[in-house]
Amino acid sequence: MHKDRSKRPHLDKVAERIDYAFAIQEVRHRVDLTRAAEDELPEQLRIDVGVDPFAVGKQTDLLKV
Repeated sequence: MHKDRSKRPHLDKVAERIDYAFAIQEVRHRVDLTRAAEDELPEQLRIDVGVDPFAVGKQTDLLKV
């Protein structure tokens, strides 16, 4: 018999953490695919995403995976 989840609120936190873990894994996978695709491009077409020429002395790497 299925128990009411409201009697076990910690399961909501566990489910939330699992969702975050899968989301992080998906982002890492997409970053890996992007890097692999970038390696296939000729040098003159590559774009360094982490560098903003107008941000002098600022932190520009917003997403560290």
